[in-house]
Amino acid sequence: PDKGGQNGQHIDVYTNHFRVDIDKVIVYQYDVDIVMIDRYGKIRFARKDDRWEVIQTIIKEKKDFPIIWYDEGKTLYSREILPEIPLPMQFKLGKNEDMKIFQLNKLNLVRQDNIENIYKFIQQKTTIRPHETVRSIEILFKQHAHNDFICIRNQFYDRRRLLDDLGDGRGMAKGFYQALFLTQYGPTLNINLTFTCFYMPLKFVDFASQYLRKDITTDLT
Repeated sequence: PDKGGQNGQHIDVYTNHFRVDIDKVIVYQYDVDIVMIDRYGKIRFARKDDRWEVIQTIIKEKKDFPIIWYDEGKTLYSREILPEIPLPMQFKLGKNEDMKIFQLNKLNLVRQDNIENIYKFIQQKTTIRPHETVRSIEILFKQHAHNDFICIRNQFYDRRRLLDDLGDGRGMAKGFYQALFLTQYGPTLNINLTFTCFYMPLKFVDFASQYLRKDITTDLT
């Protein structure tokens, strides 16, 4: 943040920055490793959505488990030290033939950040920009939006909103971008409109025909 000041004519400027008040607490960061166990007992890569479901299962099954938030990768955050969990720990998700086995292999405390570091940087009491602290807060925002929005980095798109068909197998979605900024007035949440394309829910032949702009079934006869 700059030092601010006054010069020239006073005007009112409206921005898309919204001030955020954040409690000055300690945030604990954990490394987490979640894998899938196939029918032959071999370790496989676990999809992002499956890893998310495993974390939600831990929260539901462990009584009085602290509030946590997860980046859907290898990092988990909490305002409290997490209780000891016997590892490895397995979880079964799905039913009958769709049943899958997942395994939590690692849950290690690797660092702790003080939210107060954000305010120290804003007040120029330190020159070290608190990147990890800001990231932990942005991930918390993402987790709260997870059930209602598709999150792509810092962009959010409503899961229930219909796509605007572009006629080539893709659809345009309107969403919003948000990021935490550190300003001389404190932390603010910046929000902007954003657009991106998703594939339309089509069968392959229909999609290919739209994408190539010709009826590919005529070449199959």
